[in-house]
Amino acid sequence: MSDELKKLSPGSLWNIFSDICSLPHPSGHEAALRDFLKKRAEDAGLKAVVDKAGNMLVEKPASHGMEKHKAVILQSHLDMVPQKNSDTKFDFLKDPVKTHIDGDVVKAEHTTLGADNGIGVAAMTALLLDKDIQHGPLKMLFTVEEETGLIGAGKLSPGFLDGDILINLDSEEEHRVFIGCAGGVRSNHEFTAEYEVAPPRNTALNIRVSGLKGGHSGCDINSGRANALKLLAEILTAAEERFGLRLADIHGGSQDNAIPREAFATVLMPFSRTDEFADFAAGFEVEKVQLFGRAEPNLHIQLICVKVPDRVFKEDFQARLLKSLNDCPNGVVAMSEAFPGIVETSTNLAAVKNEQGRIIVRTSQRSSNEDSKKQLAGRIGDIFASASAVCTSDCDYPGWEPKRNSSILKIFTEVHKAVSGNEPEVVIIHAGLECGIIHSINPALDMISFGPEIRNAHSPDECVSISSVARFWNLLLKLLSAV
Repeated sequence: MSDELKKLSPGSLWNIFSDICSLPHPSGHEAALRDFLKKRAEDAGLKAVVDKAGNMLVEKPASHGMEKHKAVILQSHLDMVPQKNSDTKFDFLKDPVKTHIDGDVVKAEHTTLGADNGIGVAAMTALLLDKDIQHGPLKMLFTVEEETGLIGAGKLSPGFLDGDILINLDSEEEHRVFIGCAGGVRSNHEFTAEYEVAPPRNTALNIRVSGLKGGHSGCDINSGRANALKLLAEILTAAEERFGLRLADIHGGSQDNAIPREAFATVLMPFSRTDEFADFAAGFEVEKVQLFGRAEPNLHIQLICVKVPDRVFKEDFQARLLKSLNDCPNGVVAMSEAFPGIVETSTNLAAVKNEQGRIIVRTSQRSSNEDSKKQLAGRIGDIFASASAVCTSDCDYPGWEPKRNSSILKIFTEVHKAVSGNEPEVVIIHAGLECGIIHSINPALDMISFGPEIRNAHSPDECVSISSVARFWNLLLKLLSAV
């Protein structure tokens, strides 16, 4: 447990968050954390049930005199996004997240922090263990594999969602309350790589695009940040035409729901052209730094001489692969008319992997309009299919339709105004929340989502505001006593 975190307030929440950081819990590997929390709940005399998917429900009886209040389900997900810088040695399946305090924020050392959604999990657990907090009947729902496509939520049984109100604690912007979210789908485009013997009298270079901010492919998609894979595809295509570049390997990105921060390629070209290409790459870097401005001040393109590989992609395959990556749309596709300033539809070129002769391209599409989501996924599928890729989709989840006459929204607004002096901003989020799936299972649930200030989620720059966590905790307690 971090001694620094133990000194923060509210102590009960931060102590548990410190425990969470000490237990590896990337998507699909939440068992150790879930078992730890289950034991804490059972030691406190509470009933905890785990379903076949690994989701956990813990029930806590109402405080004395509040037995007839509405039953509230609090919900957060157990998993975190495992992102690190490529030069950082860290095993998300074994190593505890190393935290430190920097002014008003808690950060991790060169990895994601897991405040998304660890703060929500910590708050729920602290509520379970505190016998003095006033509340009606409570159910704490901890879901799994949210970050890889809301998988745990999709396997919930109706019995886990028996209540009147659901409050999701997986939002990351203070003074906002979310009443809707985008739906999403993730697409897989697989090429069978076609190789030939590497041509003689060439030098080999590793091209590395790095220094980008990355971030959440929903919340940060309209931030003007660069996509490392799109930049790499652009420079490779230009060098293919100008320098006769031959491609031996390409990869980059890691998580479907993260904007790629780094991308890499191994290329061959005549030795006599390498200096000219180095000048071209330097100029390309300057051009892109100027283009992205403050959004990407640390953008860097590095060239490193490496051993000449035995084979390269065939020219036709190389051309088809690069064309599909260049043609693949990326970023905001449409803005919402109903909610000004909110993204309606977007897409993210998320990852390219080279797995033993299979080049796998992953993309993700989001939209609050189901038809737009499907049309965009189909359009991108056509681009890669025309280049001879086999295209499939998975992790297709629904959006959450806004309900402006929500009773819990009205209560939250009143409590927020009483606590902060201002009404919260009511918005929909361009990211997938489990509320969409939960609403499809139990449409009668009245739902909202809120949380503390978390910045740069899904990247090694992730941090959470300490002061906002204290305000979030106070707001949550006031809200539960008012329901």
